[in-house]
Amino acid sequence: MNWFTKIKSMCGFGENTKVGLTLETPKASTDYSIMKVAELKDLAKEKGIKGYYKLKKAELIDALNNV
Repeated sequence: MNWFTKIKSMCGFGENTKVGLTLETPKASTDYSIMKVAELKDLAKEKGIKGYYKLKKAELIDALNNV
């Protein structure tokens, strides 16, 4: 028994089990604090955040985290 077969059996997937895989992309955790204000404003513009151009860095980070 190879490692893949062993894991399948541990998870309850036998030979006769039909598996439908759904790929979900986890929400990426981006560290906005290392980005420059100009980069944050560009990203906010792309994401459609209204009034992004007058926000400070901390406000931009908060807005991007809540999108």
